[in-house]
Amino acid sequence: VLDDLPQLGHRGLPRPVGGNPVEGDGADHGHRHLEQGDRRPHLDLCLGIHPVGVGADRTVGGGQLLTQVAGRAGRGESPGDVVIQTHYPNHYSLKHACTQDYGAFYSREIEFRKRFRYPPFTALANLVVSGPDRDESRRGAEELAESLKSFRLQHSDLARMRILGPAPAALERLKRDYRHQILIKTTDRRELNQVLRDTLASLDKKKTRQIQVDIDPVRLL
Repeated sequence: VLDDLPQLGHRGLPRPVGGNPVEGDGADHGHRHLEQGDRRPHLDLCLGIHPVGVGADRTVGGGQLLTQVAGRAGRGESPGDVVIQTHYPNHYSLKHACTQDYGAFYSREIEFRKRFRYPPFTALANLVVSGPDRDESRRGAEELAESLKSFRLQHSDLARMRILGPAPAALERLKRDYRHQILIKTTDRRELNQVLRDTLASLDKKKTRQIQVDIDPVRLL
């Protein structure tokens, strides 16, 4: 696709490019950029601000990618336009990215994270139980949650550590496995490590289900 863009430009036609991988990486590979007043539609930016993101990329990444792509529009002699397609047109990360008001964005974002106990105010652990049978995966996640809560009583308390779930994962089925997840929020990493270590050591290793543990996850997919 990128190799055909210069031919379109020579005929004076607009050269739209869509998709995050192309916008964020491919279009700039080998120092390429689009010239002659290129209009750059940036599609599906919503993934960067969707609630399934909890790390820095939940909103920071969306605004950063938007600013990055906008800077690539019209690097030549003619200015360029940027068209944003989003389901969240009033989201503060998009508004502040458009105005490049990073101080205002930080104030809103840090308040959100403090209110809902997201990093950097807490440590997170995302546990995903997966298996070929949906009911078995769900039962395994329920057993895991009960074990986590039991060891929480030994090492922590409800005020410092919250255990959310289990619930079907955002991507409930991946390949041939059904997935259920549990999210832990805590203000004490030492207690988190103790609860996880004791819980995993107590599990029945003969079960066919798999358990993935992601500390400080970027996304909850």
